[in-house]
Amino acid sequence: MSSLFKAALSMSRTLRRFRDDHNGAIYLTTALAFVALSGFAGLGLEVATWQSSKQKMQTAADAAAVAGARELVKASHTDAQVVDAAVADAATNGFTAGAGRTVDVVLRPDGVSVEVTLSATAPRYLSQLLVQTPVVIGVRAAGGVLGSSPACLLVLDPTGPQALMLDSNAHIDLHGCSVHVNSNHASQALQADSNSTVTADDICVGGGYSGAQASFSPLPTTGCAPLADPLADLDPPPYGGCDYTNRTIGSNQTVTLDPGVYCGGLRVQSNATVTLNPGVYVMKDGPLNTDSNSTITALDVGFYLTGTTALLDFDSNSVLTLRAPTSGPMAGLAIFQDRAFGGTHEIDSNASNMIEGAIYLPNGTLDNDSNANLGSGSPCLTVIAYRVHFDSNAGMAFTYDPAACSVPMPAGLGGARVALIE
Repeated sequence: MSSLFKAALSMSRTLRRFRDDHNGAIYLTTALAFVALSGFAGLGLEVATWQSSKQKMQTAADAAAVAGARELVKASHTDAQVVDAAVADAATNGFTAGAGRTVDVVLRPDGVSVEVTLSATAPRYLSQLLVQTPVVIGVRAAGGVLGSSPACLLVLDPTGPQALMLDSNAHIDLHGCSVHVNSNHASQALQADSNSTVTADDICVGGGYSGAQASFSPLPTTGCAPLADPLADLDPPPYGGCDYTNRTIGSNQTVTLDPGVYCGGLRVQSNATVTLNPGVYVMKDGPLNTDSNSTITALDVGFYLTGTTALLDFDSNSVLTLRAPTSGPMAGLAIFQDRAFGGTHEIDSNASNMIEGAIYLPNGTLDNDSNANLGSGSPCLTVIAYRVHFDSNAGMAFTYDPAACSVPMPAGLGGARVALIE
């Protein structure tokens, strides 16, 4: 038998055995099924990974869109600066261009909104056993300037450091309005330290800010154009000679007072309860002083402060409920300090002040300390001061609600409100 014939016979037998051996077919089918199942399992895992990546990309796109819109608020900006701000914020949130990743920033024709599109090619692993087409993840967001958000806190100092300062758990919590600091100091126009928090519709600073141990919501916009003093042309209320001199309300007394000129100021001693009849109260050459646990209720009342020592001095646990006049020379003004004077106005130690109207201290410093709360429960309070300081758990917190406000508020306090719009 030739070797060729023997080889052919051997191959024939081998093929018959493979044909008759069902295990071989099972092994082949199982192997093919395993490949398919692995591909589908890999696809499921990879879809979950892609979805997680998309969520992270959306966060970066949202932040970038708002950052670009904030750049539009600045006094002077270029298109390139808007794009750079958006790209930088996307990077801060973990997304940079390169290696299959793109960042596209477009300034819309309306001039007040920015659109950001991010895309990334996602890798395939086991799923490439089934599909070879690359996966591209794309997200989009738009941020815009939504118009006017009145400044509930306007700090007028044009150049100084710490024009607005918060320290030791101090807080500003404003809803429906914004914070505006005119100072163009490069790094400390706004300074917040030691777990302080600042929350508002917008936080706009002429210069820079510092606050590594503070919380801002949203992050301040720097380089903002200064807001002009909206009350710069307001005339002081007319007044004459002294109606009262060194007026003091003794401890534990309950009295009602009338408007007039209080030379030497007005002191309300501890545990006294005072009601002020409507009108203008001029504090001349002396403070408006409330001692511990005293209470003042003043509806349709405005205080005008004139003289070096005509300052606010609210002591521990004192309570002031003050609503500005609705008409007359002090309409909408709860407190108005003579422009010729400055000094520091102290609100201290758990003092609580529900003030409806404007506090106007064009050359004065408002200093809230030790758990003092300004504006609690007020539907409309505006503080316009040269400088403002909050310290040791002191704060300013309320929701601005023009519909609930019963007094006219100063015009010209508009600020830009930036938000995610798509």
